[in-house]
Amino acid sequence: MFEERQFFSETSRQRRPALLAVILTGLTCGLVYPTGGARAEDAATVVVGRPEPAAGREVELPGSFEPYERALLYAKVTGYVGRVRVDIGDRVAQGTVLVELDVPEMKPELGRAKAGVVAAQAVLQKARAQAEQQRITHQRLSRLQASEPLAVTQQDVDMAAADLQVAEATVQSAQAEISVARAEIKKLEALMAYAVIRAPFDGVVAQRLVDRGALVVSGADGGDPVLEVAREDRLRLVLAVPESIVPQTRAGVLAEITVDALPGRTFGGTVSRCAGSLTQDTRTMRAEIDMHDHGGLLRPGMYATVRLQLGDTDEQLSLPTSLIHHDGDGRAFVWTVRDGTVAKTLVEIARDDGALAVIRAGLRPEAVVVLEGPADLHEGQSVSIAAVTEEGL
Repeated sequence: MFEERQFFSETSRQRRPALLAVILTGLTCGLVYPTGGARAEDAATVVVGRPEPAAGREVELPGSFEPYERALLYAKVTGYVGRVRVDIGDRVAQGTVLVELDVPEMKPELGRAKAGVVAAQAVLQKARAQAEQQRITHQRLSRLQASEPLAVTQQDVDMAAADLQVAEATVQSAQAEISVARAEIKKLEALMAYAVIRAPFDGVVAQRLVDRGALVVSGADGGDPVLEVAREDRLRLVLAVPESIVPQTRAGVLAEITVDALPGRTFGGTVSRCAGSLTQDTRTMRAEIDMHDHGGLLRPGMYATVRLQLGDTDEQLSLPTSLIHHDGDGRAFVWTVRDGTVAKTLVEIARDDGALAVIRAGLRPEAVVVLEGPADLHEGQSVSIAAVTEEGL
C-alpha cells in the first residue's frame, strides 16, 4: 500500500479554503444577473468561484537500496586457492588482484606445449631441407633431359616434379603444426592468467566465500562463486510503483527520501529510469533513483521511504468533491452559471481522493462554478450572486 496526499505551496494554502479562496465578488457588480423577465429578487442566491489548476500530489512509497553494480566472481579454471588478498569490507580498485589460484597440472602442460613448438620447428627445418633437395633434383633432371633427351626420360622428370610437390606440402604441414603448438601455448598462458582473479570495478568486497587451500571448481563446470564485489559510491534506490500511478511516474520526477536508519536526515533525488512494464505477479513497475554523493551514509539493503511529487497536466482543473453531482445516468456534473442562469456541465473525473476531484475534461478555467446554493437547483434556473468577500469566508 502507499500513501497519497496533495502538496501545495504555502501561498496556495493561504489563499484557498475550499475551491478558490478569492470568491468572484466582482460577479455581484452586474456580471452575472438574471436575464429575461425574471426579477432579481425571485432568483436563487448562490456563491460562485472559478476552478483552480490541479495541484500536484505527493505519493509515499517504500524503497530499498541496491548496489549500482554487483558481481559474483567465479574461477575460470579449476585449482586450489593459493592466496586470498582481501576480506569483506575491503575497498578495491578495478584490476586489483583479489585471489590467486594454484593449478599444478597447468605448468607441465605449458612445458609440453612449448616443447611441441620446438619439435614442430625441427620438423619444419627437415621438411625445408628435403624440399630444397627435391627442387635441385628436379632442376638437374629437367636441364639434362633438355640437353640429352636420351639420357633422361620424361617419366623421370615427372617423378622428380611430383616429389618436389610432396616436399613443399610437407613444409606447409610443418608450418601449420608450429601454429597449432603456439596457439596451445597462448591458450595455456591465458588460462594461467585466469588463475588470478581481479576486481572488475571499483567497489567493496561484500562476500568472501573461500579460504586458502580450498579447491575451486571452474564456473563453467558448475563451480561456486569465490567473492562478491559491490559498488557502493553510487546506489540504486529501487521502488515498486503501483499500477494506479504508473502513468504519472517517469524519469525526472522529484523525490524526497528518508531512511529509517538515519532519522532526521532527508535526501533529494529524481527518478532516473522506469522499467516501462509491470510485473505480472504484483502489477507494479520497477523504478530506480540513482543516489550520488551520499557521503557513505547509505548502504545496500537499507530501507527508505520515498515521497514522489507527481504533477497533473496543465489542462486539468480541481474542485472539492462536494461540488461533484451525478445524474440519473451516473454521469458526473457540476453546476455552473451562464448568463445569469444555472447550467448543468458534464465533467470527466481523472481522480478523486474524497476531498478533491481532478477534472480531466468538460470544465474550462474561466467557468463560473456554484460553490453554495439551494439544494433544488435545476437547469436554466435564474440566480443572483451573493456578495461574499474573501474575509467573509
